[in-house]
Amino acid sequence: ITIQGAEATLDNCTIDSNTAPTGGGLFNLDAQITVSHSTFHANASQTGAGVSQLNTTGLFLFCEFDANQAQSFGGGAFNNGRCPNYEACRFFANVSNASGGGMSTAGNPDGGVTERSELVVTNCIFADNRAAQFGGGLFANGSAGTIANCTFNNNTAFINGGGVAENEAAGRYTDCIIWDNHAPRSAL
Repeated sequence: ITIQGAEATLDNCTIDSNTAPTGGGLFNLDAQITVSHSTFHANASQTGAGVSQLNTTGLFLFCEFDANQAQSFGGGAFNNGRCPNYEACRFFANVSNASGGGMSTAGNPDGGVTERSELVVTNCIFADNRAAQFGGGLFANGSAGTIANCTFNNNTAFINGGGVAENEAAGRYTDCIIWDNHAPRSAL
């Protein structure tokens, strides 16, 4: 599914076993979206296997991202520039062959053409995700964010940040549970 320059609502959808160059399940570009009670399962892409978005706002509510696989960033979800909020979502067993097994967020990657990501993630669970490099659960690169009441458990990164990794990012973590994550350096 591709949503470009439009407003869209998806409710109670299952997006399963799709493949695309970016956004295997869903690709949003300059969009306003609301996605609720939906599942992104076993999708594959270069970036953002479950969902990939560029300068997209809105909300993911009570969604599940599981068993998606990205060759690059964001097994479950990839956000670039403005991004939607995530509330009460579950990221489980997603894989990134680079960084951000569960989710990867980038801000200003092209020198300022896209707006800085201000990620807001509330009451979400990141479990059993895997990244070949950084951030088994979550990787924030050049972005800011508020992560509240989230659980990061049993995520793995093969270089750094089993649960969470940040690079030139400014994350605020409040009332989160981060436990039993794995990485050679900094299992956090």
